[in-house]
Amino acid sequence: MVLSVFPESGIPAREGDVQQLDLTYEILEHMMRRLKNAGDCMKALDMLPKGDLANGDGARSGYGALAEQFAKLDPAGAAEMVLKSPALFSDWSTVYVYYALPKEDRRGWLDRFPRGENFDEIVAALRLPGIQTNESGAPPHPTNEEIESALVELNEVRELTEQMGNETVRQSRLRLIESKIATFEKLRR
Repeated sequence: MVLSVFPESGIPAREGDVQQLDLTYEILEHMMRRLKNAGDCMKALDMLPKGDLANGDGARSGYGALAEQFAKLDPAGAAEMVLKSPALFSDWSTVYVYYALPKEDRRGWLDRFPRGENFDEIVAALRLPGIQTNESGAPPHPTNEEIESALVELNEVRELTEQMGNETVRQSRLRLIESKIATFEKLRR
């Protein structure tokens, strides 16, 4: 029913009614989060607003909620959906899909991702492993296995970061990654 307010013309409710459009998108986002199976996610994808209406923040929130829900139900399906139309999905929802994939599939998926602004946003949003502190604020002594795992992850993110098109963001992110790598290497026993 909510999706029916987007007729084929693409004009929601009454043209120019921004308040109605915002409310519609808010309901749309809520509805995407309630989908119960991958088939419903695919049906919803076909019904979501297209064209100019898909470019606004409200639509991106709806598409983002769909990607998150689909990733919970079928991570590989959600990954393919995002890969086909990356501009429809926000960086936060795409990163959610990335982390829903099995660890061994993540890099291959990002290697297939089209380079450009969306790719840059995703890579910049990937979390970097760090040193956790204990309750007293002192860093614990990670095991060599934990250190090696963090270094592998940091090197993988560094390789992806080197492919970013935005020079300023790339250089800033690389400095942060190199700093974290140096910290982990100091902890090796």
